[in-house]
Amino acid sequence: MKTFVFLISILICPSLLFAQEYRIYFDQVSLQQGLSSDLALDIAQDKKGFMWFATYDGLNKYDGYRVATYKHRQEDSTSIAANYLRVIKIDRSGIIWIGMYGSGLDRFDPETETFTHYTYDSENENSLGHDYNIIWKASATMQSWRSTRTKAVDYGSARILA
Repeated sequence: MKTFVFLISILICPSLLFAQEYRIYFDQVSLQQGLSSDLALDIAQDKKGFMWFATYDGLNKYDGYRVATYKHRQEDSTSIAANYLRVIKIDRSGIIWIGMYGSGLDRFDPETETFTHYTYDSENENSLGHDYNIIWKASATMQSWRSTRTKAVDYGSARILA
């Protein structure tokens, strides 16, 4: 019996020596830290660790120290299409997809900091539907899918699924 207890203690003790406490740290991000709105409707983290916030007042990126804000500017067609953001998704290539209430969909490339706008165009059958575009679904392969009430759009292959 003593041998059995000794063998068990030899097996258990080394694992206790290597056990480390796992600590979780939280940062509070608010208006005081530079967030553009006190209401974030969606949050995503990219592969570099940046936190992205879809708010009522623009897109916000938090790097752990500062908040950068991307807002619609009427005079600048390369700015984000609207400020009232509903949902944000990041695809496997790091592209950020932003669904807006009533303003379609934006594709944001964080490397070049450029926006591409996708909206309803009655002349183009490959455009988004004319509804509010508020339903999002990411495919199992993490490709970019945008679903509206009337259509699904695969931006990875530029296909519209009616």
